Amino acid sequence: MQKSMQKYKKRLITLNVMLLAIVLLAGVSYAVFTGYSSQTDTNTLAGTCIDLEFSGTNEINLTNSYPIIEAKGLEQTPYTFTIKNNCDNYIEYYVIASVINSSTSVDSKYIKVSLLGDNDMTPSVITSLKQISTPQSLSSYNIKENYVLKEGDGITKDESRSFDFRMWLDGENETSWTSEDLENKTYQVKISVVGTVKTQPKDDLFIATTIEGTASSTFPTTKTYSASVSCTQNDKTVDIGATIKWTGSKWSLGVTNLTSGNTKCNVKFEAPTLRSTILTDNEEKTTITTPGEEISSSSEALLASTTDNYGTSYYFRGNVQNNYVQFANKCWRIVRITGDGSVKLVLHNDNTSYVANPCNSSNNSSTAAFAKYSGTTYTSKFNASNGYNAHVGFMYNKTGSLNPDDSSEMLALNKNTYKSVIMTNLETWYENNLNSYTSKLADVVWCNDRSTISGRTYDPVGLFAYDVGAGTSSSNGKIAVYYSAYKRIMNAGSSSSSLQPSLLCDELLSRMTVSDTTNGNGALTYKIGLLTADEVAFAGLSGKSENSNSYITENTGSNLWWTMTPAYFSKATDYSPSTVKTEAHVLNVSGKISNATPATAYGLRPAIALLSSTKISSGTGTSEDPYIIN
Repeated sequence: MQKSMQKYKKRLITLNVMLLAIVLLAGVSYAVFTGYSSQTDTNTLAGTCIDLEFSGTNEINLTNSYPIIEAKGLEQTPYTFTIKNNCDNYIEYYVIASVINSSTSVDSKYIKVSLLGDNDMTPSVITSLKQISTPQSLSSYNIKENYVLKEGDGITKDESRSFDFRMWLDGENETSWTSEDLENKTYQVKISVVGTVKTQPKDDLFIATTIEGTASSTFPTTKTYSASVSCTQNDKTVDIGATIKWTGSKWSLGVTNLTSGNTKCNVKFEAPTLRSTILTDNEEKTTITTPGEEISSSSEALLASTTDNYGTSYYFRGNVQNNYVQFANKCWRIVRITGDGSVKLVLHNDNTSYVANPCNSSNNSSTAAFAKYSGTTYTSKFNASNGYNAHVGFMYNKTGSLNPDDSSEMLALNKNTYKSVIMTNLETWYENNLNSYTSKLADVVWCNDRSTISGRTYDPVGLFAYDVGAGTSSSNGKIAVYYSAYKRIMNAGSSSSSLQPSLLCDELLSRMTVSDTTNGNGALTYKIGLLTADEVAFAGLSGKSENSNSYITENTGSNLWWTMTPAYFSKATDYSPSTVKTEAHVLNVSGKISNATPATAYGLRPAIALLSSTKISSGTGTSEDPYIIN
């Protein structure tokens, strides 16, 4: 076939395909297609409105055409036209292709046509379609043949239908042709729309469709939409068991309880939200009874649920391969859906080289997941020094050494007044990379959990060994502070199965937000933060032993990076040896959650949250085909 097609190309076949003007034949009865006679008594339709409004673009004019296969024919620019019923009457319409007679016409058996629109027509050789005689209303045109492209559909007042018409030389059967069949010949077709007033069928179901808020006469041809349907009868909502779903290769409307007429179903197609796509593509939502236990197998990958401050949160755990998102010229991994529907992401590739698909595994490196906030710098101190328990805060108020047993003094330390070093560097990166995307980001809680464990019975690190002894003042009696997450994540018991991470953030002081003062404290400037150690644990890592079976470790090499979760604080000044301890959580990306002093520089890995209404334009969530944010 290829050699034959090349032969025709070399001969420079001059086949001109033209689509002439549309003719609207108002008032022609259905008898045109049975007895081929037209209505002669003009009074029979007196006072009856037939007004089909027509608009069309892109007239087809294919010069020097040659035979092509169907797939290529369907890629041609179509002739697009729309009809609309401007009357109160129910009108049935028909679409006819009339071939203009010419001594140089190509034989119709060589022509293939396609009409895509309301109930798509299967691409066919035009001679295989129903043929009719020329209606009287078209008798003034030099018409050779008439073929029915579409027959018998009806539209009510203000309804419209749109179509794409294509035609091409049929390359599927061109091997039996000779050059004389085509050379220097033309083929001209006139599209006619015929309308007839009809009595609206009683049990007919009428469908109105919108795609992304725009009226359409057809359903979308891809499944990358979320769809809903509602039905009315005489403007009142009715339940007729209507469903709209993707069935293999197309959207199908199903009705199980249509008992009377004049029913109209409104089908809405919207670009799918990222949230709905995640829940659809990951239907197994297993509850994990031991969420603090590390992932033990590279085959474990799932979406599980737990509770956060908003409600039910769904989180990815294990070796997940379908949680890649391309947004703001960067690649991210989906960590979880928060209880309010927002989608929390952590950076996977900063994409400073601006590759087209930053999620592709060919772009992976040992430092790609970190924010290059200042040139090539991707590490940051958490805070300026190690000597104050206030410096475990994402924000803090004072750096004085106060009595940790005194709640009012602890509050004085931890008020959100000053920004930490890591918060300042994170904001610099935000300003350089995400400022223009602020409207797409959700104002969710970022938990810098500074709640503490009371009493001295819990002391896994032996911090109370630095007690100054009996008889000293109460201000020196307890010189250590264990923060609550340390017990949840690191030292709840002898094994990782006893650890119990939580997405609940109890203290308002610790719930960092920008403007939401109902769920948070409104202390932040930008909608950005760091992951918590709890979120890392839910992803499949623990503080007990190392493993590398979680998606959260990809693209970080052997580097350590900060979470925003405090661990503990200790200070001794009156006892030998004099010791200062103050630490915040950091994740060891070889697979273990560990501790580090705030003044040590480790990786800065940003996290953001997208609005629950965020839509995707394409993608399946893999590294080769990430979810693309609209």
